[in-house]
Amino acid sequence: MKPTSFLIRLGNRKKNVSSINPVYSDHFCSLYIQSKNKNHIQSMCNEDGFQVYIGEATKNPISKSVKKRPGQGTLINYYKTSGNLVVETDRLGTAILYYSRTKDDTLEISNRLDNLELNKKKTNWPSIQQYLNTGYTIGSNTFFHEVGQTLPNEKLTACSTDSFQIKRAVLGSVSSLKTYTADQLVDQLSERLSATLNELSSSVLMMSAGWDSRTLLMAGPENYRTAYTHGDLSSREISIAHRLTSDLRMDHLFSDIQNLDLSRNLLDLMLEELGFCVFPVWYIAGKRAQESYNSPLSSGVLGELLGGHYGLLSMGSRFQKILAAASLLPGKLIPNQQFSTSLERFTTPAPCHWFLSAEGHDLLSDSAITTKTTMQNRLHSAYQDTGDWQSAIETFNMEHRARQYILKQALAASSTSGYIAPFADDTLTDIIRLIPFESRVHNKLNQKLLKKTNSNLLNQSMAATLVPAKYPILVQEFSRGVRIMLEHGRKISGRSQPKLGWFNYEHLYQKKILQEITDSLSLNIWDKSKMHTTIKLNPINGIDAGSTLDMLCKLKTVDYYLKNSQQGFNCHFIK
Repeated sequence: MKPTSFLIRLGNRKKNVSSINPVYSDHFCSLYIQSKNKNHIQSMCNEDGFQVYIGEATKNPISKSVKKRPGQGTLINYYKTSGNLVVETDRLGTAILYYSRTKDDTLEISNRLDNLELNKKKTNWPSIQQYLNTGYTIGSNTFFHEVGQTLPNEKLTACSTDSFQIKRAVLGSVSSLKTYTADQLVDQLSERLSATLNELSSSVLMMSAGWDSRTLLMAGPENYRTAYTHGDLSSREISIAHRLTSDLRMDHLFSDIQNLDLSRNLLDLMLEELGFCVFPVWYIAGKRAQESYNSPLSSGVLGELLGGHYGLLSMGSRFQKILAAASLLPGKLIPNQQFSTSLERFTTPAPCHWFLSAEGHDLLSDSAITTKTTMQNRLHSAYQDTGDWQSAIETFNMEHRARQYILKQALAASSTSGYIAPFADDTLTDIIRLIPFESRVHNKLNQKLLKKTNSNLLNQSMAATLVPAKYPILVQEFSRGVRIMLEHGRKISGRSQPKLGWFNYEHLYQKKILQEITDSLSLNIWDKSKMHTTIKLNPINGIDAGSTLDMLCKLKTVDYYLKNSQQGFNCHFIK
């Protein structure tokens, strides 16, 4: 039984699954919990069954008299009399559960994949390839066949009368909002976000100079114990973040990224506590929020929906994104063929990787067509639901990239302080989805909300633009282009470039940390010699250390699951 987790076993055959005793057990169902952090997992058991909530930290705990979720996450109810188990996820599916059947036909459900009986489960190589390429798997697929995961806005039911077969249904949304005008929706959005922020527990705000952080300050700093920022303290982004909180007379804690312990041991600890090791700096942030303030970590994750970060603009090179932006202008300058070309490029997995051995390359090459087809089918399904490619791609990205990858920033704090994700609010999400994509893209809606509620937050520029955020988006984007031209001029003249973003991991190249992480990999699908050579040449080739660390964290995660599943599938341990 892994830390920071629970496990539900449903079936006629009873057996102990760990050294800990179940917190609930009857003839059909057993519940095990191994978590010290009640900010993330809450439970309530009685003679009638049990209730488990997993997700963001809440001001009020789950209650016997209230059957709704206390926050954004997943709620599980088990009723002893009827033998029914009901699982309900939130609109964005933020707290993912995994489920599968054991060899004795017992249904297992857990928030951690490594709690399930994975022995003899066949590896899903297309999903492994998808994860290495993008950081997520498609739909309900996981690293293993016959192991599924929950999806956004759905209800799963299982009952003893049919041997606990999983049945899926889509939850309803607020239909009354569909009659509102665009201006009314913006008013509703402003009111709902303000109410959401005021209802949340006091927390530590993960602060950057971006739109999401500023929007979370629209109701003022009173809901936060402090702001927290980690990164390159000499960067422009951190200077702007400091000015923003100073204007609000808000406490602000800074951590220099060069002093953070981004070691192999840290990644191993995250795998043990969380089941993943991407975004290690966020794990450290959660730990510090707990140790210094005993408060959950609040952040702007999932603000991608409000800010219009996805859609066609999220795919391809910078030039391709500029072309995509033109498709949002009146007259639609980009034809449908441009969408088709971009989708083809977006769904085609990379033909080779710098970290794969010959055996690993052969395994993934054999999976490439399936990987591509699975991704394209999911995108076309989203298109059929929305009737618009911009909305379809946004829906796909929110379900996959935002939910399964970006959200792990917040989830990295789930074993320590717990987290809060204000942009995941159900009603807020319903309102945002009714506002056209072109009204949100480039953070137009964030700017509109801040002008209405707290315009002082627009007096500072973004890290990558030259004019204050209060100016029209078109002017800001023009200033970004001017900045890029100036940087090219500096590069040609041999002058140093300004440090804009808060993440600067280049010091990792001066140490042996990336090499040590590489050496910790166990399976022969990786080519360590090639990896060491690539990492050594990365600074010369202009490959940043941050993306290298991120990929190594993904490799560690895959290595962890395949190693622990004890497979014999032509994937042996490196000796």
